[in-house]
This record gives sequence, structure tokens and C-alpha cells, in this order.
Amino acid sequence: MLFVLLLIFEIFYSASCSMSCYQAPFDTNKFDYIVTSEHFPMKLDNYTLVTNSTTCYLQVLWQRNPNQTNIGLVAGTINEQSLTLEHKLQALVGYQRIGSAPMWYKQIIYQCATNECNSLNQLKQLLTSLTVNESLSSLTYLLDPVKPFHAEWCYRGSNVSMDQCNTSTPISQCQRCDLIETMDEHGLGICGKCSTEDPDNSLLLYEKTFNITSRTETSSWGILCARQNCNRPAIGSAIQQKTLISFNYSAFIK
Repeated sequence: MLFVLLLIFEIFYSASCSMSCYQAPFDTNKFDYIVTSEHFPMKLDNYTLVTNSTTCYLQVLWQRNPNQTNIGLVAGTINEQSLTLEHKLQALVGYQRIGSAPMWYKQIIYQCATNECNSLNQLKQLLTSLTVNESLSSLTYLLDPVKPFHAEWCYRGSNVSMDQCNTSTPISQCQRCDLIETMDEHGLGICGKCSTEDPDNSLLLYEKTFNITSRTETSSWGILCARQNCNRPAIGSAIQQKTLISFNYSAFIK
């Protein structure tokens, strides 16, 4: 699912592992400021090196009001039959509303497969190479639900398969409007639909995935909302125009 705030890893065990990764519990390392490459922690608590790993991860989650940054490192192993040793970075930014005022957040998830590649120093280099600029606050009014909700408010339209976007939810079951758009090498994919999910859980999001090996990129953006015309393609265009996420591959590799 595209819209996830907390990172969940599925860990599989392998008989043959030879790489070391750092590990630090996500909930342990909370900082009461916005971590940047210039304003960076000197150390992490419970920061250990784990051997016999096949892939390393790191995750950073930023939030505001109050300012807070969580950092977590994971040493993972996957079995040889499903071995997918990827080198990629996912960066996302947006607002989430769960029954109260919209809350800003930003997150990165980094996956690599070389020895000790999820170190604290590597994180600093990631933050130096990544740029995230956004002005999405002007759209947060769309996250305030209007009640009673009317399913006719939702835009329904798709240019992707039914498996990727089910636009046939009965009107009587609609509780919320969803819009998800994805840009990759195949072009722009659009999924506008109504949903049976909780209308009080609304979200505004822009996400970009960087494949550092191939230097290819995929972008996704969208909104979950419960008010009239809130998931029109024009709203997706506004989210895209108000967000810039870029990554300097050369600076990072150097």
C-alpha cells in the first residue's frame, strides 16, 4: 500500500549470509528537532552491528508541531530463492489527518546490500544528496471531511487495470474518495475511485523512489479525502506541482 507511515519489514532467514548491517530500534531514537545533514545526531542509542545479513535498511520519519525525528536501522536477511538485493531510496512527504488537524510528515526508507551500508555516516550522506521542497499546506483543507458524505462527490476514472484500481464500489458503500497517480517509464497512471475506508483517516502524499543502481525514478502522489470534488485529477496535478523531490546520484556515490 502506498500510504504507509511506519516501516514494516518481512524478514526471511537464509543459511548463507556474509554481510554486516547496523541495527538501532526505531522507537528508541527520537529527537526533538528536525534532523538534517547540518543538524545531525552524534550517535544513536542501541546502535549495534549485526553480522550474517543480506540486506540493510534505514528509516527516518520527521514530524512537526512538535518537531520530532525518529531514526531506525534494520539488519535483514532474505532467503536465496527470493533474493532481491536492491539499492534504492524512497522519499515521501505529505499531511495526514486522523480525527484532528492535519499533521505534516516526511519519511525516507533506504535499502542497500553492501557491507555496513546503513551506517549513521551513510544516512548523513543521503540527507546531503536528497532535496525535498513542498508547499502542500495550501491543500490541507481538503483533508477536513464534510458530513454527511455523498458518494457522488467522488471522481471515478482510471487508465490502469481493474486489479490496480477497482472503481466499481457500490454507491451505498462509499465512505471516502481516493486518488492515486503514478508516473514511471510507462507514463502516467491514474486511479480515481470511492472507498469503503474510514473517512476520518485522510491523507495527502507525494512519494518518489530512486533506483540508485539504474538511476531510474518512479513518482506517486495522491489524496484520501471525504468532501466534494476532492479527488479530481486537477487536485493530483496541484499536488505534483507543489512538490519537488530530487536526488544527486553523483554526489551520493562519490
